[in-house]
Amino acid sequence: MTSFNFLGFTFRARRSKNKSGKHFINFSPAMSNSARNAIRQEVRSWNMPKRSDKSSEDLSGMFRAKIQGWMNYYGRFYRSQIYMTLRHINSKLVWWAWRKFKKLFRHRRSAEHWLGRVAKDFPSLFPHWQIGLLPTVGLWERSESRGSCCFLRGAEVEIPSAYSPGGLGRWFQKMALVGQGCDDTVRSGVSEIGS
Repeated sequence: MTSFNFLGFTFRARRSKNKSGKHFINFSPAMSNSARNAIRQEVRSWNMPKRSDKSSEDLSGMFRAKIQGWMNYYGRFYRSQIYMTLRHINSKLVWWAWRKFKKLFRHRRSAEHWLGRVAKDFPSLFPHWQIGLLPTVGLWERSESRGSCCFLRGAEVEIPSAYSPGGLGRWFQKMALVGQGCDDTVRSGVSEIGS
């Protein structure tokens, strides 16, 4: 396949969509691997996890312009190519929160959920949060195979406030007894969880 790099973009044949919605092959640019690695190296050089003396507003003020510039330049064509790099910034912010707050220390998942709640409440803090690249948002949902989705997705049912395996088992049993409109297969799945 023919491709070449120029000014941080890789030009090669890509699938595109025209105005009427039909797909065709087009020779177009997207962010190159070398540019992606260079950005990740620069983010690594910021040492965000070691800046526990800074607040999230301070970090935003320090790095916002740089992140916005990358999004403007590399997001011009095939914006989805920069998403993994922007998620890398989110992971560095999680490490920062993990080290800054004593309550989150050694609880990476809790740090992800905390940062997700911050991103949901203040999406304008970082530019990539404004386009929807938020860290893991602090909503917990059981998998389809466990048979509990109707409990957590139903509008009239309350989601338990905190994750605790024993507490959730009792909560699911209670919900099964109340019978919030779920079928028998889900009730049998709930009884398996409780036992």
